[in-house]
Amino acid sequence: MSSDVIPKYCMERGLRRAVIINNVHFQPRPMARHVAYPTRDYSAVDVANLYPVLRALNFAIEIHNDKTARQMTDIANHEAACISAGSTGSVQCFLLLVLSYGEFGLLEGVDTTLSADALIKPFKGDTCKTLAGKPKIFIFQACCPDLYSIERLHGGHVVADDDAVTRTNKTYKIPGDADFHITWSLVPGNLPSTPSCDIRQPSLFLYNLIAVLNDECAAQRGGQAAQEYQTLLTKVLRRVDARLEAIVGTSYVNLDLPLPATINMLTKALYFPVDVTV
Repeated sequence: MSSDVIPKYCMERGLRRAVIINNVHFQPRPMARHVAYPTRDYSAVDVANLYPVLRALNFAIEIHNDKTARQMTDIANHEAACISAGSTGSVQCFLLLVLSYGEFGLLEGVDTTLSADALIKPFKGDTCKTLAGKPKIFIFQACCPDLYSIERLHGGHVVADDDAVTRTNKTYKIPGDADFHITWSLVPGNLPSTPSCDIRQPSLFLYNLIAVLNDECAAQRGGQAAQEYQTLLTKVLRRVDARLEAIVGTSYVNLDLPLPATINMLTKALYFPVDVTV
């Protein structure tokens, strides 16, 4: 086979497994004097919309709500151990979504901060050999609540608190194993995904991810060929970019408001064929 021909991950047989950790209510943080962690009420909309589209993509889904940092790590370790033991069946693709506060490399449990590495490491090839050579997808919807707000954006500036600035100096390690795909969305969680804005609005990134995946399912059921995962994400990023510009104008580029970022270490093309008979 020519090295120019990109092979595909085998997704026609075996299981696709998704785990969602959704943190909504946060405990008081005595040491975090400058950072408030308000309730993420809008996250319920994200989970409610994620579930049917992931089921349509043939994922078996498990949802965990309001977990401490230790519990989040335990969930990752337990999941990797179950996959390795085969107790969850023959898993061909694993997906972990974390909906919480955080910043690049760091996530918030309901009680304290943890490194994203703690959730990724259990699935590396040396610890979870069953997933070696198979796609492992991580999506982190995590924004720092005090770095950005819709009021500050409309005011034309962003104010960072001392604690948040200090936290960004922590190091994030990119996993060395192949077959990982990691997406970080640091876009503020309650930026309006549609022209109206209220607390029930879903997250801007997830809203558009779900819309693109729903379109993909409909297209496949209409007879069109599946599109590669990175192509789908590019569509999502273009939609997010357009919506951010509509919210705060072209000046948002100068506000250091981050677009979602992807780290792609997949060694094959990733497609999610849909069972069109369902």
